[in-house]
Amino acid sequence: MLLNLLWFCGYGFAQDEAKKPPENQEKPEIEEKVVTGTSTRMVFSLDQVVEKTLETSPLITSSQYSLEEAQALYEKAKRSSFLPKIDMRVYGGVVPDTPANAGPAFGFPSTGLFEQSDWGPFVKFHLEGFQPIYTFGKIKNLQDAAKTGTLAKELDIIKVKNEMVQQAKKAYYTLANLHAYLDFVQDLTDRSQKTVDIVSERLKKHSSDVTDIDLMRVEVFLAESKRKKIEILYNIDFLKMTLKILMGLPRHFDIDIVDHKIRMEEKKIHVVEHFLQNAKEHRPEVKQLQYLIDAKESFMKEKRAQMLPSFGLAGEYDFGYAPGREDIDNPFLVNNFNNHSAGGTLVLQQNLALHTLESDYKKAKAEVEKAKSDQQAAYQAIEFEIRNMHKDVMAKEEAFEHSKDAFKKVRSWVLSTTLNFGVGVVPPKDLVEAFVAYSKVQNEYLQTQYEYMLALIKLDYATGYGDDLFIN
Repeated sequence: MLLNLLWFCGYGFAQDEAKKPPENQEKPEIEEKVVTGTSTRMVFSLDQVVEKTLETSPLITSSQYSLEEAQALYEKAKRSSFLPKIDMRVYGGVVPDTPANAGPAFGFPSTGLFEQSDWGPFVKFHLEGFQPIYTFGKIKNLQDAAKTGTLAKELDIIKVKNEMVQQAKKAYYTLANLHAYLDFVQDLTDRSQKTVDIVSERLKKHSSDVTDIDLMRVEVFLAESKRKKIEILYNIDFLKMTLKILMGLPRHFDIDIVDHKIRMEEKKIHVVEHFLQNAKEHRPEVKQLQYLIDAKESFMKEKRAQMLPSFGLAGEYDFGYAPGREDIDNPFLVNNFNNHSAGGTLVLQQNLALHTLESDYKKAKAEVEKAKSDQQAAYQAIEFEIRNMHKDVMAKEEAFEHSKDAFKKVRSWVLSTTLNFGVGVVPPKDLVEAFVAYSKVQNEYLQTQYEYMLALIKLDYATGYGDDLFIN
């Protein structure tokens, strides 16, 4: 029962105040030094972890390629308005030669296709093009939609970066908290070992204030402390590997972080309205909702323009050459193998399936209205999310202040009890009771501090990493 109470919290003792680094200690730059002949030790600050993660993330690289695809489509749409559509065909083969005395001067005598033994080559070239002049907005609206798609893909990159920043921060602060947890367990192990030594010495002297049960109780507590330390070290190694994967570092590198505990800001966070405004200005999803509406409106206008004609210029050029066949220079006769002609015209093009075009337009218009409704629903969901996160941060901050006050008081209690036990004033039972209270309060202190930091990270992410979280 005693051990269950002591380890229920999951966290516990911190180092003595003398062992803690000062709060205003400067964070060093990346430190590299050779530990062995084959491994390198590197120490990273939070900013360096985030920077390295963003430099090497394959998800960001993938998003950048998606942006390039969208940009290519936009360039294609832009060029369609001033570059004509041109089709070219070149083909050739063999064809029967025309026999002598078979031309118009001889009245075009009949000759069978397979009556001629002589066959010769031919080549034909056909080129046609169409240049739109005015389309009532068909091309322009498609261009606007493609441009909006490019802007949306740019925001996809920001979304992925924000997600990677959040992952890096969570991993960093979880590792820092594990180090604080390790300091607690190490401190607890040292205190337990000292208690075992004192109880064992008193038993040797046949002291009446301790019993074998007291010794066993403390030894079990010591064994649990050592077991817990092994678990923490394993989790620390796992978090270090997580950071190495995020930062794209060689897996054999020995890395560490600057902070071995979570450093709290002594400032108050802004009111919730500040974060709601930040989300509207900086959160990528909010901007993408508007881009989605803009794109659907462009498609709707394009569908409406489909019900109107398009004007353009069309041109055609033909060339054919067959050296074994007579070249007939007569405008009333068609010579498909020896020809050279070109022409152009003004074109009016109209799709007469107006009933289908109208249905497409109504469908596109409904999609626009639906996108606007979805935007308002998303705004509401984001507001609920941010208000809830802000409330959670405020609650964690208040809980942490109470935990900090309780920790100061219980620390005095356990230090006093430890000293009194050392001189034989209090029995081991009182010392263990102080240990239990200390571990519980210290766990709540560290756990609330950690949860407060995670809540801040989530709130910062939900607002798109806009302005500073705290009031200056």
